[in-house]
Amino acid sequence: MAINADNSTNSDSHRASRGSVVTLLGAGFGLLSPPGGDGTITGSTPPKVSLPVKVYLDGGLVPSSTRAESKNYDEIDAFKVQIPKTARANADLPIIIEVGIRCHSQG
Repeated sequence: MAINADNSTNSDSHRASRGSVVTLLGAGFGLLSPPGGDGTITGSTPPKVSLPVKVYLDGGLVPSSTRAESKNYDEIDAFKVQIPKTARANADLPIIIEVGIRCHSQG
């Protein structure tokens, strides 16, 4: 699932504009640091995915200046990514999130 900068759900009728920040939600990205447990209160600094994260939009790696950060919300990870200004306008952009050596795709 993708959430636009205005907190609306990204969809065909409500696309993110180039240069805006989108939050990608998912689960199953591996161990967290620091480790937690079911029902654990995370406090002000939520745990992060332990392995390196890379996000590809429309086949291109998002540059390090706009690379994803992750936060954990009740076992759902949120990756904030800026849509490149060079992205195709009004198009369905395939998204791949690579964590360590595993890929999760949405598109």
